[in-house]
Amino acid sequence: MTLDEFLSHPVANNCSDEELALWASRSFKEQMQDIYGEAARLIKYHRESKEKVAKQWEVFDLFCSMTYLAPTTTKGERETLKLAQWELYDYVFGKNDFRNSSESVMRWFNQWIFDINYAAISEG
Repeated sequence: MTLDEFLSHPVANNCSDEELALWASRSFKEQMQDIYGEAARLIKYHRESKEKVAKQWEVFDLFCSMTYLAPTTTKGERETLKLAQWELYDYVFGKNDFRNSSESVMRWFNQWIFDINYAAISEG
């Protein structure tokens, strides 16, 4: 799947209204901390246990979808997460167009756990 195809794919709502409301009540950073954990688990399964990868993607994608659907998520947050999600998707399931390693594909997700602002580092 190309980036354009991924970006145009509609967001699925596979959660209840209560789950979405609970998710939306959390800050974007708190949501990203949970998403980081699911992304890290996806990378682990990609390396070790291929049979668990598809199911783990479903969990990761659900968390991302809830973030896209949360009314508190800004357009910029949605766009940035969507790009990071596609890079991870492409690394695990696609052609790895950006030639990522497991470390490079996790850089964006890492900032939410380790408080590293990679944008500020690259600007400095």
